Amino acid sequence: FFSGTAMEVTPIVEVDNRKVGNGHPGEVCKKIKNMFFDIATGKVK
Repeated sequence: FFSGTAMEVTPIVEVDNRKVGNGHPGEVCKKIKNMFFDIATGKVK
């Protein structure tokens, strides 16, 4: 995944037209993204 202020949390599913893994966001990336948004929106301290 890639993280930054503009992109927030973005899965990397392809590099140079080659799929990374199965070409879909993985479970770890999904969990990190969900945690990030929960913290950013104040759902979690």
